[in-house]
Amino acid sequence: MVKFLNQISETPFVQITEAAKLVSGGVTTARAVLEAMPTSEAFRAAEAVNALADKAGKDIAEMKKLERVRSEFLECIARTPHAYILDSRLPRDSPRRRFGGQRREPKVCRARPSKHQTSQHITIRFN
Repeated sequence: MVKFLNQISETPFVQITEAAKLVSGGVTTARAVLEAMPTSEAFRAAEAVNALADKAGKDIAEMKKLERVRSEFLECIARTPHAYILDSRLPRDSPRRRFGGQRREPKVCRARPSKHQTSQHITIRFN
């Protein structure tokens, strides 16, 4: 709803002043009636106040949009993955907790040395 200031008893500059006060107070729908301005100076001043009110309304809408985007972003990054919740129940010394993987028992395999190797290699595999 647009609030027009067109009371007969007010002078044009009083209307412009009232519209400017309302806009500065956050009422971005306040407008000075351009048709009621008797001089070109008053018309230009009323036009400037109305443009200021339009810009303030657009800026507030943009700020609300950015706040919504920021809020959605924070919601997304604040979600804790299910694995971290489950992992927190493991004992502190658990290999799974330390390395983030499933707990597996190591299997030691001795590789046969080739004729070019001078020592044996030990390979540890997890099944």
